[in-house]
Amino acid sequence: MANQEPLFTTEETLAMDPLILAYLAGFFDGEGNISVFRDRRPSGSFGFTLRCAISQTSMPILEKYRHLFGGTIYQAKLTNPRPNSAPAWQWYINNGRAVRFLEALQPYIILKAPQIPIAVRFFEQFHPLVRRGQRQPRIATQIAEQARAELMALHQGRKRDYTRKATRGGRRDG
Repeated sequence: MANQEPLFTTEETLAMDPLILAYLAGFFDGEGNISVFRDRRPSGSFGFTLRCAISQTSMPILEKYRHLFGGTIYQAKLTNPRPNSAPAWQWYINNGRAVRFLEALQPYIILKAPQIPIAVRFFEQFHPLVRRGQRQPRIATQIAEQARAELMALHQGRKRDYTRKATRGGRRDG
């Protein structure tokens, strides 16, 4: 599906009903992700993009995000789908729009709260250094890889914290 411009500016979104923003933030907190996406270019080098995304089998909620914040929705390809698997969709938003999206929902984000400053810092430090059609400076790559590592560490740490009980002396507490 094609990109769609958001219908509201960041200021208008921030002025929206806090209950709607809280719902959207909670849904994103549980179902979404924040990443520094790395892709290989034809030259063999890597490009980096700040990306916020949500994967879901329900299209209407993703349409709500696209309506308010812009971005793109596409049908995701499932690896090893089950026979009765519902089609999966992904909404995503990149770079400056992703930063504005995070800023709009930040007051209501809980689980991903530590990731937001990393994402914003990456965008603010990385994007002034890169120019389309020019070689990416080494410092820009270092900034991107550092942000990727920090976000992945938080994601992996959160997974350990929330999916397994703490252990003491090799035994499960419980």
